[in-house]
Amino acid sequence: MEEATAPRGLKIWDMATQHLPFTTSLPDAFNSLIGLIMVRWGYLELRLQQLVFMTLRVNEPQGRLAVKNLRAMEMVELAVDLMLLEGVHIEIEGLSQLKEIESRRNLLAHGVWHHDATSDTYILRDLTGAWRAEAKGGAKVKRKILPAGVPITVHNLEDLAGALEGAVRDAEEVGRVIQQQRAARAATANHP
Repeated sequence: MEEATAPRGLKIWDMATQHLPFTTSLPDAFNSLIGLIMVRWGYLELRLQQLVFMTLRVNEPQGRLAVKNLRAMEMVELAVDLMLLEGVHIEIEGLSQLKEIESRRNLLAHGVWHHDATSDTYILRDLTGAWRAEAKGGAKVKRKILPAGVPITVHNLEDLAGALEGAVRDAEEVGRVIQQQRAARAATANHP
């Protein structure tokens, strides 16, 4: 097995030397958590869109027409940049892990599952990016050419679900900060 690591320290499974059967049947705990992750991701995207619409001072239908297909972190960066135009700096520390969260969610949504019956391990095949493959002398190889997989456990899924929950709370807090700062600036402008 390849000793490289994937996000969150997960080990990469060398799919070139391990020929495992595909599976569409996952344990119930996996299915429940994957469903929760997908629902939370959709809600996070909604909250981030609302954040952008708020900074643009447009309603949701106007925002949906004007702002299309941004990744999660792009929405955060756009909201921060728009607020900077108003002279307001927003801290987004809590949302700094959005790229990793999005990458992990996308792997769940688009990856293909394998099952190693001998170790009862579920492996999610990843065809994006590159990795250092032992089969190729440690050379960097595209996953489309030499697929790699990441063993997934219930704990990994719980970790991602928790990270998503935290990101939603952080996005909502940024929205509250924007509203408070705008209200304070308006009050100052009205009472010189």
